[in-house]
Amino acid sequence: MVNVKTLGVAALVAVAVIVLAIRFWPSEERAIRARLAVIEKTGSKAGAEQPLESLSKARQIAGLFGNPCQLVIESANHAGRYSRQQIQERIVMVRAAYVTATVSLHDLAVVLTGKDTATVSGTIRVRGQGSSGPVADVRELQAGMAKIDGHWLLTEVTLVEVLER
Repeated sequence: MVNVKTLGVAALVAVAVIVLAIRFWPSEERAIRARLAVIEKTGSKAGAEQPLESLSKARQIAGLFGNPCQLVIESANHAGRYSRQQIQERIVMVRAAYVTATVSLHDLAVVLTGKDTATVSGTIRVRGQGSSGPVADVRELQAGMAKIDGHWLLTEVTLVEVLER
């Protein structure tokens, strides 16, 4: 006969398995967040980099973008569609302007808008040492993403200046 203690332990184990399955089961939102984590990892710069290392990191970041991608920077009144190669070239130039840099994403909200589309909003912060002195920049990030060939890619990116930090 099954006693109450054994039944209770079995129920706890079943609940734990269900919670772990839900928590660690692959999801589209987790895939998107993992792709965006590349921006923090490869966008940051610890110090002097070899040119090949810098180019490799820029290529990894550019690989997150669709080909082409709509880019809008509201504070500079700039908008355009850029190929992945053009985006990579600009990333190389921006990273070269920093001696050290830490890139971080905060308050990310991912909303799946369709089977293969999503919107992302959050805050991107860049802190570091530029060639002319310390740099601290905060921008609001609004992005559209699409699942293309099995990978989530940025298809539209808008950076909005944050008035209060």
